[in-house]
Amino acid sequence: AKKATRPTATGAPPAAGRGTPAPVTEPDPRPAAPIRIDGRSAYTYDDGLRIQVVEVRRVTFSPWSTAGPRRGAAVTVRITNGTPEPADLEFARVVLRHGPDATQAESIFDSVTGFGGGFDGSLAPGRSATARFGFGVPRGATAVSVEVSPGWYYDPTTFDGRLAG
Repeated sequence: AKKATRPTATGAPPAAGRGTPAPVTEPDPRPAAPIRIDGRSAYTYDDGLRIQVVEVRRVTFSPWSTAGPRRGAAVTVRITNGTPEPADLEFARVVLRHGPDATQAESIFDSVTGFGGGFDGSLAPGRSATARFGFGVPRGATAVSVEVSPGWYYDPTTFDGRLAG
């Protein structure tokens, strides 16, 4: 399973002196704490799909971006398909939050500076894909959380770090 699982009952016989089997809780496959954004840290789901926030840095968007010419943040995400099947990346989602209230940042699209719609298509087994995402982040914000959900059937994973540049 790719998602966190709920407690399930076993098919084991009841324990001596009891009428029902004891429930078994499967571990949540996500890390207990956010993963640090350091260019090396990654998370691998139990099916072999691996996600990594490679970098989060300050950028200036072009005048033709959806936000106009302003400063913001660029998030670079890499997905590696370690599964035996092609991975559908159409529903991959990346969210950036900043500040003490974890304010969700506005997504910014800017084809001039390379911020399109993210991941597209499918990814063959053994292959990697990288996409850049743009976000509107206020000037004073430095600490960020990036939530990555690589597809419809995957739980999101959180990466924490600081804006570079």
